[in-house]
Amino acid sequence: MIEHTLQLGLPERPLRHLRLLGEGVGVLLGLVIAYIALRGYYQNRSRAMLFVGVGFLLVLGVPAVATLLAFVVPVSVTTLNLVIQGFELAGLGSILYGLRYEP
Repeated sequence: MIEHTLQLGLPERPLRHLRLLGEGVGVLLGLVIAYIALRGYYQNRSRAMLFVGVGFLLVLGVPAVATLLAFVVPVSVTTLNLVIQGFELAGLGSILYGLRYEP
């Protein structure tokens, strides 16, 4: 049997924890960016910042919540991935629109 961590020579368990930590930091940074963008919208009434902030929430916030809910609500991995991918695509579209928005 070939181990997945053969190339690094590290045990698998610490790599799982490291990956989980990395995911958590990524989600946290994304939510901070969304908060700053939404705060910019409320201060300046910039519609572009609204779309950027909502986009970051859709890309990082909703998939994180959906993944946590999957531990409580029984759902197939395929369904969960489709839902997450749908929100990510909608979020990326919102960010793109916000960056290209011209009043």
